[in-house]
Amino acid sequence: MSQQHQDQPRAGFSFEGLSSEARTLYKHPDGLGHVIYDPRDQRLYLIDESSGRSSFALISTGGLYDMAAGLIDLAGQMEQQGIK
Repeated sequence: MSQQHQDQPRAGFSFEGLSSEARTLYKHPDGLGHVIYDPRDQRLYLIDESSGRSSFALISTGGLYDMAAGLIDLAGQMEQQGIK
């Protein structure tokens, strides 16, 4: 298990089985969720600790770039609308 994943989410999601290359991309400041990417199997994991659910999506390197661009665009739009 990677050093990056020592704080296990409460949602019943286990970091066991993730490759040592898996990395946390986002962790909610109050510990309510995680977004983790594992390049070994190209899965983006979403862990919602408040509901106890987790899910994943298959996403390649190109998809990650597309998603990053979409998130940057969305954040800019929300900021222009005054949404924090």
